Amino acid sequence: MVGWQTLVFLRNGSWQALPLSLVLNTTNDSDSEIYLTASVNGISESRAADFLDALLQVPIITLLFLAAAVPTAYSWLYKIEKRLVKIQFR
Repeated sequence: MVGWQTLVFLRNGSWQALPLSLVLNTTNDSDSEIYLTASVNGISESRAADFLDALLQVPIITLLFLAAAVPTAYSWLYKIEKRLVKIQFR
């Protein structure tokens, strides 16, 4: 993903945030869109759908950094815990 964004940067000259929806969207067909008339009552999006839409707009690089940060933080905390346990039992 970082390579993909680097290619986009080299081609366009600016670093664009590529949203997660770009990777998950396999159709470029406009037939998949659903249009509702303004007079339709009772059809509303749930909070889960709103959250999913917001999640799909998160830049991919953010998710990659989080995926790298979580194991790093876990490893760091594990080492600290082992050191504290050794100090406590002395």
